[in-house]
Amino acid sequence: MVFQHVRQSALGVEHPAVVGGVLLSDGREHTDDLVVRLVGNHSFVLLEAEERGLRDVLHAEFPLPGRRGLVDALVYCDMTTPSGTPTSCRDRIAEILNRYGAGSFVGRFIRRAEPEIKTAVERVERVRACQ
Repeated sequence: MVFQHVRQSALGVEHPAVVGGVLLSDGREHTDDLVVRLVGNHSFVLLEAEERGLRDVLHAEFPLPGRRGLVDALVYCDMTTPSGTPTSCRDRIAEILNRYGAGSFVGRFIRRAEPEIKTAVERVERVRACQ
C-alpha cells in the first residue's frame, strides 16, 4: 500500500494518512476517537474506498459514527466551505470532477455519493433555516 503525508487543515498536522489514495487518518493521536471517525468517514468516503477495494480496511479502522447529525454537518462543511470560502454543493462536486476527472477513482466515487451528499447538505440547510 502506498502511504504518503497529507495535511488535514482542520487539525493542522501532517501524518502518513493515505492508503491506496484514500484518506485514513488525520492526526489521530491529537484528538478524540469521534473526531477521528468523523474525518475518516468524511463525505461518504466509504464509497471511494469501495472503488479501490479498501472498504473493509477503512470501515475496520474508522467505524462510521452512528450520529447522523454530526456526519451530515461534516459533509456540509466539506461540500460548502472546503477551503473556508463558501460554495454550493453543486459547484463543489463539479470542482472535484474537474480536478480528478470523471473516470478517476474519485470521479466515480463522487458521482456515486452525489445523491447522499446532496441529501446530507439539504438536511443541514433545513436545520439551519429553523434556527
